[in-house]
Amino acid sequence: MAYQRKVNRKTVRFHNLTSDSVVAIMSVVPGSPAQKAGLLAGDCIISLDDRAVASVDDIFRFLGDWPAGKSVVIDFYRGKERLKATAYPVEAQ
Repeated sequence: MAYQRKVNRKTVRFHNLTSDSVVAIMSVVPGSPAQKAGLLAGDCIISLDDRAVASVDDIFRFLGDWPAGKSVVIDFYRGKERLKATAYPVEAQ
């Protein structure tokens, strides 16, 4: 589960964000592509494969066009660390 989160200007500057909205992860399903990529609850997603995401809808649109099984690089921050992870999306069941 995830939700759109507004971030303050200090966070925008600190992480060099292009938007004041990110997608915050509320929980990660065990065994999911997100969990396998190392994402944790509280992480904030900035972009997928260098495409900015500012809402959950942006993620759904991106994944709707992305081939299952093809790797996607997730740019996110966790606290003061800006990180990247690679996930392999699967078909929704």
